[in-house]
Amino acid sequence: MRRMKISLLSGALALFFAITANAQDINQAIEFYNKGAAAVQAKDWAVAITEYAQALAILEELEETDEGTEMIYKIKELIPNLHLFLGQELAKESKIDEAIEQLNKAIEMADLYDDFGTAAIEAKKLIDQLNFAAANSLFADKQYDKAIAAFNKVLETDPNNGTAYFIIGASYAALNNEAQAIVAYEKAIELGNRDAASRLANIFLTQAQTAQRANPPRWATVYDLAKKALSVAESTNANLMFGNAAVETRKFQEAIPALDKVLSSNPNDNIKAQVIYRLAQAYEGLGKNSEACGYYKQLLNNATFKQTAENKIKTVLKCP
Repeated sequence: MRRMKISLLSGALALFFAITANAQDINQAIEFYNKGAAAVQAKDWAVAITEYAQALAILEELEETDEGTEMIYKIKELIPNLHLFLGQELAKESKIDEAIEQLNKAIEMADLYDDFGTAAIEAKKLIDQLNFAAANSLFADKQYDKAIAAFNKVLETDPNNGTAYFIIGASYAALNNEAQAIVAYEKAIELGNRDAASRLANIFLTQAQTAQRANPPRWATVYDLAKKALSVAESTNANLMFGNAAVETRKFQEAIPALDKVLSSNPNDNIKAQVIYRLAQAYEGLGKNSEACGYYKQLLNNATFKQTAENKIKTVLKCP
């Protein structure tokens, strides 16, 4: 009997001390929680994160109570946002690496706590912005290799960023890597970047000019490249090169509309005379002698083409 009394007394004492310890732990958790709240009021996000984390660690070890459950919910709701706020603050101070670390923490905590609020979305947006700004700074400093690597990092989280592809293309172009520049510009165009088309067309036209200056000129190559240029961005220069190459490769029907567009752009006298001559050749090649005669006659007062025009008019076509 005596042993039973001692046993019961010991159990009562254990319960008493457990209740007392539980109360002390709750009070300590409340103290950490209040310190966290005060830090939030002071916008000291780092301190707030630390205090709330300590409160949460205690509360999750205790038996479930209404008060404890409510505090746990509030802390889990706050912590992702606190990491977001700290990341935003560090970004304003240009501490980019530290900012991204906190923003990634915001995403991690939001995921851990079942994505309370919009902290993860905002954090991801800011990470993308910071990565883009860092990459753009490298491009502005003409560190093209590093800029390409940085923009590829941007694309890991934002794969549909047409501007990133555009600047990657510009970086490759600056490094004289036209093949990779073309790939990047084509992707930028696909994603709706408006500036990439003219840049891509210029690459094709530069290649076409090289082929045209060869000895002898590689007109079939000029034709193909000028056609590619026109497919992405129409221009007077592209139409002129395409028209010339189409005449040289005897694609007369294709040459005429391109050359007409050059004429409608009001070119200078030298270009105008060249275009009229090419139009005369195109119509002659199609067997449309009347139209060819009309264009050749326009060249009778041009020193460069006068002799050829007279021969065509009098001897070859026997124009009326």
